[in-house]
Amino acid sequence: MDCVFCKIVKGEIPCNKIYEDKKHLAFLDISDDQEGHTLVITKKHIENLNTATEKEFSDLMKVAKKVADHYISLGYTGTSMAIVGLDVKHIHIHIIPRKGNKNAISIEADGKKRNLKKLAEKLRLQ
Repeated sequence: MDCVFCKIVKGEIPCNKIYEDKKHLAFLDISDDQEGHTLVITKKHIENLNTATEKEFSDLMKVAKKVADHYISLGYTGTSMAIVGLDVKHIHIHIIPRKGNKNAISIEADGKKRNLKKLAEKLRLQ
């Protein structure tokens, strides 16, 4: 299987981990388009929403909520979430933390370059 997310789960490709449990992994998106843009994935390869069981999808959403709630506890004013699967055929949820009154659900690059390793350390959920 040539799935980039499966390679991340196996440790073949490095990532900036935010959260991990037995079945899920959350890490910063390498696009670095918005501060804290995080992907939450299942460790098991599930191609999309339609191939996930209700429990698998429910568990994935619980982890996404846990990460989003954690970001709020760190001072972000909200989060936007999106479930997409066009770029990588592995179910994943995008979480975009927001600051201030920003209330957009679109993912538009803010033009800033961040040290993702340091940001992951700051955002890591223990």
